[in-house]
Amino acid sequence: MSLTSACSPQDATGLIYSNETEEQQSSHMCPALYARGEDGNCLVVTYTPNECGIAANEVQNNIGRRISGWEPFKGGLIVQFQDSTKMALWSTRIDCLDPPFDPLTSAEKTVQPDSGDIMPTSVDPEPKPAANGTGSPLDIPPSQAREPWIIALKERQDALGCTPDVVARRTPSLDGNFEYLEVCNVVHSNGILQRRLADGRLKEVIEGSNVKVVRNGPWRGFLLVDLLKYRPEGGSYYPTVVVRPDGKEMLQVPGTEKDGSGTALNAWLDRNGWIAN
Repeated sequence: MSLTSACSPQDATGLIYSNETEEQQSSHMCPALYARGEDGNCLVVTYTPNECGIAANEVQNNIGRRISGWEPFKGGLIVQFQDSTKMALWSTRIDCLDPPFDPLTSAEKTVQPDSGDIMPTSVDPEPKPAANGTGSPLDIPPSQAREPWIIALKERQDALGCTPDVVARRTPSLDGNFEYLEVCNVVHSNGILQRRLADGRLKEVIEGSNVKVVRNGPWRGFLLVDLLKYRPEGGSYYPTVVVRPDGKEMLQVPGTEKDGSGTALNAWLDRNGWIAN
């Protein structure tokens, strides 16, 4: 992908053009755009949808670097600065934080089968049903039997009397290479584990319950987990949180901090047209 070295206007009202005709330029609308900062965080640099030329001017002002050209791509906008360096701006924060491909080279992101990646390559059309509460024994691979966290998990399970019915819920990842298990762990929260189906290898994700995988939308591949939280003034609550498969908390679902019935979660999913199971 190439950009022309169009001169950037000295005033904030002029448009910054790409190497397309004016008719092509006018057909390009840019959504709100996110830029990744030096600290690794992604911040909004344009706030409302607009023509990409106008959006590029807004980016220029908000970032504080003069732009010489721009080019839209599927997922956002590439801007070129006057020093010839380029930056990809994304239309969703999650793609900015974890790009599915490199728009500067058009190289698709490679998903390693061992990674439990948050941007899987395909959707399992028929997820395995969750356990009905009776559970099934947690099968630990012999190669992991002496790992400290596995030993500690089994000790907690034995102390709570939840062996052998330790798997309370299970749901597959999007690419079908992993499944997520909810197992008996501590008094107030269960544990969420990731199992690699190729060899059964287990990995801790987070302490929580009611694990689901988001199947579509910008959070596809992420988990929804009810987490135990404590209020500063005292007391506890169980909001539903969007969690990466590596356990990083990304977003608390609005309204779930006050509603433990699932109504707020279902309303949030339905409002956005998203599916999680």
